[in-house]
Amino acid sequence: MFQFGTREKRFDVKDVLEFVEIQKQVGQFELDIKPIKRKSKSKTINVDFQKRKINLEMNRVV
Repeated sequence: MFQFGTREKRFDVKDVLEFVEIQKQVGQFELDIKPIKRKSKSKTINVDFQKRKINLEMNRVV
């Protein structure tokens, strides 16, 4: 690695390729497959639709 100034860095191509190969090898051992959790609606919520309708009508802006 060569550094020019405070932010600019340049890497040698063979060093980058070596790093990529090492990461591929390490990644093969650390691969852990986890299932995706699905979003589901809660079945415990009990909605009184009549009260909801009345509430919406009362709060309506005219």
